[in-house]
Amino acid sequence: MYAIADGGANEILFPLHYEGLSHVSLTPSEAIMADGSSTLQLHGTARYGVFHVMLADVMRPIWSETKLTLPPHNLHIFKSGMMMRVYHPDSLVVVMSATVDMTDGLYRIADTPSLLRYRTSPAATVCTSLAPCIADLSPLN
Repeated sequence: MYAIADGGANEILFPLHYEGLSHVSLTPSEAIMADGSSTLQLHGTARYGVFHVMLADVMRPIWSETKLTLPPHNLHIFKSGMMMRVYHPDSLVVVMSATVDMTDGLYRIADTPSLLRYRTSPAATVCTSLAPCIADLSPLN
């Protein structure tokens, strides 16, 4: 199942029962949506690897770009055309890749477990380097 990278989300949201979740703490509540009147049922919190997530009534994980780029993770996002890469700024190690789905304009993360495997120390991360990704985007002469 793919996940969605969302620049408008202010939390990382996961379905209640999702493989790889740990440290689950169930505390039911609800969140008011951006329209000011709709609500989203929240079930509690958990961890997905090093990431703190909210458990909610969502069909698939929704990754907040803001949560990835601010402390404590401080990751960077590189977007070009239909692709997006989230990478560690010191090592240029790619943590996650996504591609725009043209039917709805959302970035689809194909390999959500890459975020589960991510560790804050780049030396402990098994991913790919960003340099070839940037080279792939260079115009051909």
